[in-house]
Amino acid sequence: MRLASSTLDAIVAPLDALRGALLRALGRSSPRLARSIADRELRVNTVAVAGVLVSLALTIVAPLWLLALGPVLLGGAHLFADVRYLVVREGLHRRRLAWALVAAPLAIGALTSLGSKAFVLSVAGGALVAKGAHRGRKALSLALAAGLTALVYAAPSASELVLAHAHNFIAVLLWLAWRPRAQRGHWLVLALFVAGNVALLSGALDPLVAWASGLSRGPDELPLGLHMNALAPWPERIDLSRRAVLAFAFSQSVHYGIWLRAIPEVARRSPTPRTFRQSVRGMSSELGPRGSWLVLAAILACLGLALWSTVDLLAARTGYLRFALFHGYLELAVVAWLLAEPKRGGDE
Repeated sequence: MRLASSTLDAIVAPLDALRGALLRALGRSSPRLARSIADRELRVNTVAVAGVLVSLALTIVAPLWLLALGPVLLGGAHLFADVRYLVVREGLHRRRLAWALVAAPLAIGALTSLGSKAFVLSVAGGALVAKGAHRGRKALSLALAAGLTALVYAAPSASELVLAHAHNFIAVLLWLAWRPRAQRGHWLVLALFVAGNVALLSGALDPLVAWASGLSRGPDELPLGLHMNALAPWPERIDLSRRAVLAFAFSQSVHYGIWLRAIPEVARRSPTPRTFRQSVRGMSSELGPRGSWLVLAAILACLGLALWSTVDLLAARTGYLRFALFHGYLELAVVAWLLAEPKRGGDE
């Protein structure tokens, strides 16, 4: 344990040094800005607004690079956050029934050719795991799970396509619902996110994308046509297909930012920013006696994926996406659970 902990400290030490220098510089340049950093809601909303705007700018200028590099650079870390905040922090992993009704369908879908036909069973499992739930809420949760299951079995390809786009929105909605807010800045984040998608899908930003040549620049092994086939296979509606790819690139980028920054900020009890060292130690303690080794393994896996992408970007991205298929259904399973069993007050 000490070896893992000391290794983690060594990895994050340079990041904490850079963070400290940046915060000191900001404090000297603007005391008002320094005070705003201590205000959690203002800090989180400001960072989230900036994340949405940066994601939109990158979608206009370099959408193909965003689609290519986002999964291999940020995907692994976002999966870890997904499991940490939805499963470990909520204590779902301590319920034996959850291993059978939620974890097992996800594992079967990942390890066999069943894919979404097994994954989707975890959503009903999430509702069944709920304890002390109001009968009406549980019945509603199970009804929604049954409807989704029927859709997946009736039209597996179409349902997978819908979920691929919809799961980017689930992260934003989870963040909005995570805790009560005293301020209203989070609604600005939602408004900008929705407006960005509407502008991209309607074609309002087509002239800007054309001016920036965004769709003509990208890695050779991941051309626009490949993304259109995967995300918007509508050859009779080429313009709409291109716009859907742009909207996905934007939404996925925001999705990563929500899981890596916004949700961790609102999920912890302390309103003050954490150092990287504190964050790593917090993650390790949550995961139990071998937590440091698990966190270290996750970091090494993320670094390995990034290094793999420098050798074969297409293979690395495809490998990640194949592994990550389960997490959209995990999010839906936890939503079904929380719908049937309302979230408790404390968060850490």
